Amino acid sequence: LVRMVPLRGTPIPLEVKLVPRTNDEGATLFFGVARDITEKTMMQSQLRQAEKLSSLGEIISGVAHEINNPISCITGYTDLLMRYSDLDKDVARKIEIIHDEAVRTAKIVKNLLSFSRKKPIERKQCDIGQLVLSVLDFRSYELRMCKIMVEEHIDRGLRPAIADADQLRQVFLNLVNNSIHALQEIGSNRRLKVAVCQTDTHIRVSIKDNGPGIDIEN
Repeated sequence: LVRMVPLRGTPIPLEVKLVPRTNDEGATLFFGVARDITEKTMMQSQLRQAEKLSSLGEIISGVAHEINNPISCITGYTDLLMRYSDLDKDVARKIEIIHDEAVRTAKIVKNLLSFSRKKPIERKQCDIGQLVLSVLDFRSYELRMCKIMVEEHIDRGLRPAIADADQLRQVFLNLVNNSIHALQEIGSNRRLKVAVCQTDTHIRVSIKDNGPGIDIEN
């Protein structure tokens, strides 16, 4: 394997095969064939990345299950404590906050398991609005840390759609991730607008941000 470096542009990986031949004067010459393996190299890189993601999914799944146990304990005991009528109001409020945050964490872990779980493609009725909201819940920490203001406009009473929920959720996650990355390029007033509306024949999902956008040449 060699790498050809052109005067302009990126280096090109080549697979070169050489065969020695001796001419009439006794000098050794080499005849060879060079093949551009840019596409092959990219595919190998993508395969390695896919294998890493597969392993990461298994790790995430195991960690999420471990986290679920203490979360269940926290929500269970705080639920019992909130039933006491003689609690000080300030203490009761703090217990309620702990309970609500534990419930929110459990929801995030549930979404994490949904994203990491390997499942065959399965088309069935699903609520598109809830899928979009689950993605926003999943990325809520990053959205807060990046100071991104999220506007949600989800129509009520959406008709169920026949689709693979996991694949759609991944599409929405990719779009939200793209927006988060783009919005980090602007200093302030970061906004993400997510809308799900229904027409006579379609359910329309719109994910917009006020980031710099894509260069016109791309």
